Amino acid sequence: MCGVAGVVCLGSSCGDDDHVRLVKGMCDLQVHRGPDHTGVVSLGSVCLGANRLSIIDLTAAAHMPMSTDDARWWITYNGEVYNFPALRAELGREGHVFRSRSDTEVAGRGPALHGESLVL
Repeated sequence: MCGVAGVVCLGSSCGDDDHVRLVKGMCDLQVHRGPDHTGVVSLGSVCLGANRLSIIDLTAAAHMPMSTDDARWWITYNGEVYNFPALRAELGREGHVFRSRSDTEVAGRGPALHGESLVL
């Protein structure tokens, strides 16, 4: 089971070291939820963190937080996309090229294909 953490900064940038340290500290407290990798990314007014328990793709290519190639979409989550092989094939037909074999990457690219209806 993975663990996620994050901070939304109102009126300041999350790029400062205090916010990054805060999210890293949150991840440190839940490392038991995802002992295989811890990642933190600062995205302006948002900092995302993740502790990953590697199940589907055991490589570094599947580490979280994860972005699309253009860094427009970012994802960190605890979940499983049961139909990700079918969604991956559909995205592939649309021209998406994947870096990993993970369901996380498929979920992160889903909005490009399905927009907001992806979560309905």
